[in-house]
Amino acid sequence: MKNTPQFSKGTLAGTFETLSQSLWREIPGVYEIDSGKPGPTIGITLHTHGNEPSGLAIFHYFTQIDALVGRILKGKVIFVLNNIEATRKYLQAIDATEQKRYRFVDVNINRLPYDLFSSDNQNYYEVRRVIELIPVWKQFEIALDVHSTTLPCPPMIIAPPYFDRSLIRGIPAQIILSNITLVQIGKPAIGFYGKSEIQRSLFGIETGSHESPESFVCGIASVEALLVNAGVLEKSQETDPVPQMSYSDYFVASSVVFPDTSYSLTRIFGNFERVEKGVILATGTGLNIVMPFDGHTLFCKEHLKPLSLSEEVMFIAKPAVEFVL
Repeated sequence: MKNTPQFSKGTLAGTFETLSQSLWREIPGVYEIDSGKPGPTIGITLHTHGNEPSGLAIFHYFTQIDALVGRILKGKVIFVLNNIEATRKYLQAIDATEQKRYRFVDVNINRLPYDLFSSDNQNYYEVRRVIELIPVWKQFEIALDVHSTTLPCPPMIIAPPYFDRSLIRGIPAQIILSNITLVQIGKPAIGFYGKSEIQRSLFGIETGSHESPESFVCGIASVEALLVNAGVLEKSQETDPVPQMSYSDYFVASSVVFPDTSYSLTRIFGNFERVEKGVILATGTGLNIVMPFDGHTLFCKEHLKPLSLSEEVMFIAKPAVEFVL
């Protein structure tokens, strides 16, 4: 990265207007950079949730500060603003409390109904947007879905089982959560990306907390590293060789979902807290919910009850497998 740019609210708002009005075959919010030479089609999806502004910082950087046009060696890069309306409402919000409401408008794009195409779902903005974007997403041969977190959190890679590790070299995240999309409620947007035979090349990243400059820098560096690893960009001569890094891969084996409103956690559990098999996690009018194996709790809540029964209370991961890349 040539420098550490600053991103004001005005810059992000202007970037949103540019990207939201960009058209690809009449589909808004899609911006393609094509080298004109054979190579992979790489998707960079931004603002799957409206309140994750590192996505706009990434797009601004790669179109206005260190533009990909003229740097791209082969293939094409497609930036997609997944949730236009939630992002618009987030940027127009008058305070932080209102901003939190615009993670989505009607339906969380990362918790889509399995019967997506049912007529019962067509009143939901996000469902209509997903159906509109599927022709774009299906082109991806490699993809990175960019996210951020409400609470401060180290950067984390969200990956399918047995993902292509060569694609993450140099990405500034050493924690990997694999398999989580297979144990969550509903279907995530990335589940519609690409073709079934290339699922190993589709992953996400949590860049850090929503508004932090460090999160923006992490997102930019992650996209740059991915494009270099894919052979689409040449490695900068100004950059030192990428050192070997150690990684902790947590296989997410299950999630905790409350069956009804009577249930409550027995206490507040910490992210990556080690919990022994058999520990009671929650109680209610039915059977206790217990830790199924020795492992770790992830994406824990700040409260004893979730805001909605339609979301997971936490995820449960196996002890980490360490490796060096």
